[in-house]
Amino acid sequence: MTPQQQPSGFTVRLPFRPSAQLHWEDLDEDQLVTIGSRVARLVQGPNDLVLIAEGIESEAHALELLDRLKGGLLWASLRLGCGILTDPTLQSVRTPIDPTLPETVMSAVDAEAVGAAFVYPDDPAKTFRQITVDVARKPVSVATFTQEVATGLRELPRASAMLADPRAELATQLYTDSFFEKAPHARFLTLAMVLEVLREPSQQPPAVQELLTAWQGQVAALAEAGQLGEAAAASLQGSLDWLREQSITSAIGALVGRYVGEEHIRLAKELYQYRSQLVHSGAAPNIWKHLLQLEGLIRPLLAKVIQQGLDTPARHP
Repeated sequence: MTPQQQPSGFTVRLPFRPSAQLHWEDLDEDQLVTIGSRVARLVQGPNDLVLIAEGIESEAHALELLDRLKGGLLWASLRLGCGILTDPTLQSVRTPIDPTLPETVMSAVDAEAVGAAFVYPDDPAKTFRQITVDVARKPVSVATFTQEVATGLRELPRASAMLADPRAELATQLYTDSFFEKAPHARFLTLAMVLEVLREPSQQPPAVQELLTAWQGQVAALAEAGQLGEAAAASLQGSLDWLREQSITSAIGALVGRYVGEEHIRLAKELYQYRSQLVHSGAAPNIWKHLLQLEGLIRPLLAKVIQQGLDTPARHP
């Protein structure tokens, strides 16, 4: 591009950061990729990768493409078993600051934030693969990755529509964040929160829930007044917590049965009971086995939720 030329149309730059589970077989420093019917560039940065689509005819089309690409990346993360971080907000599309320097982009607002304005690296070796997480890597080719993104673009609604329900949005954020946790216990608990966020409304009547809350308050008040010993109070609170968790476990079973299949209800309940054991005792036997089982359950569950939407009302405290 010469100094006299002005960029035609609009350019979308979408930085994203895959988790360490994803190991590229054929990633180049800067390469052309095909996503559906569109050709884009996939460029390595110092911390992130960036998809660049150029020559888009209008700002409205560019914003729509940006929205749909985010949905495609979410779909790819579910299909490939990894986390892919993107900026949670949609940014306005802008042309490069200096048309004589096609690689220049607007100044970064926050250099640490994924999805902030992007400056290409001086040292191409500094990529997201420097993240040190002890995980089993999953080899994937660029073609396989872009094919999954294209499938998301074709079969899913726009990301903003797909995640309009705040529960779905939070659940996908938790799923993604789990891959960036270093400890398997933290990963498991973060994934378990996906089930809690999406679960069906409580199957216990509101009066039962209110009664449990009132009893727990009374136990706490008696303990504070010295009328109930510490051990006895802890035992009673634990029993009341167990009754409440049985309701949550049943609701999670209903959620999994609805979206993944009734044959998975038992596993879902067992995994949530394991979560309760981990939270209350800190003990986590066979954590990796349970973590892989939970991830294998969450991925198809979230895929169904973002495809079909949540058909139950939000819970109210």
